Amino acid sequence: MTDEVVVNGVRVGPSTDLPSLLRRQITDGNVLAGKYDDSPEPGIWSLFAAAKGTRLEPRLVEAVQSLLTDSDPSIRSAAVGLAQAYAEKFQAPDLLRVLADHPNLFEGVTGRLDEPDLTRQQQPRLGNRSCARIDWRPACSSSPYPVPTQEPGAARTTG
Repeated sequence: MTDEVVVNGVRVGPSTDLPSLLRRQITDGNVLAGKYDDSPEPGIWSLFAAAKGTRLEPRLVEAVQSLLTDSDPSIRSAAVGLAQAYAEKFQAPDLLRVLADHPNLFEGVTGRLDEPDLTRQQQPRLGNRSCARIDWRPACSSSPYPVPTQEPGAARTTG
């Protein structure tokens, strides 16, 4: 298992500050950019593809998760989009904890341009978990955690 990858000529390894690298790529778009990249995302996608199965992959997931609470809404938005795009790599309980601990950070934050903000019934896929459909709004109950909703197509049971 390798510790280092190269993405469009940029070496990314154990000493790389991944949150800073991702933040720069999101804001500048040219750190990991390929010749024909027209937005920041392809460089990040290339990094995820190169890191797959390496020791770098879990660190990359942790870096994205840390950006979910970044002070810049555009960085948070990009991190949400990455968490949605690579949902299978994230643990639902970890994402739920971020949402429960920082619900105010997700007002006005979208994962993709065509979606409502995460406080309005945003329900991204969080891997293959039973809580894959989540109401990203703070729950309206005594519980501090968002309330999981039913998977589409799942049979309702009454008891």
